[in-house]
Amino acid sequence: MDIEIRMRLYRSMLSILLAEDDDALRESLASYFIAEGFKVFPARSGLEAVEIALKKQISFSVMDINMPGLSGIDAFRSILDEKGDLPCIFMSGDASRDTMLRALEAGGFSFLSKPIQIDLMKRSVDQLLSKYFYRK
Repeated sequence: MDIEIRMRLYRSMLSILLAEDDDALRESLASYFIAEGFKVFPARSGLEAVEIALKKQISFSVMDINMPGLSGIDAFRSILDEKGDLPCIFMSGDASRDTMLRALEAGGFSFLSKPIQIDLMKRSVDQLLSKYFYRK
C-alpha cells in the first residue's frame, strides 16, 4: 500500500482538539486538518476546549494561548488534570520568549507563532505524530 494512503488511513483514526478564538483561523486550520484526514473538534474558547476534551476521545490538541476567559495554557492544564497526557501544539500572536517558555513549561510539545505558516504547522504535527503515535 502506498505510504501516503497508509498515513491518511492512520490519521483518520486520530482526532484533534483545535482551540482558537479567531473564527477565520479556526475554520482555516480545521479545513486543513480535515483535508489531511484528521477528525477535528473545534473550540472557540478555553472553557469550550475543556468541555470537549472531557466528552470526546482526543488524540492531541492545537491551542491558542491567548483566548478570552480561560487561556489555552490554563485549559490545557485542566485537561491534563482530568485526563492525563495530551500532546499539545501551542500557538500565539505573542511570540515572546516568556510566552514560549510558559507554553513549553506547561507541557506543550511545541510552540508556533502567528501568523501560522502551514508548513511549520505540518512539520510540528508530523513530529508530534512520530513521537506519540507512529510505531517504529
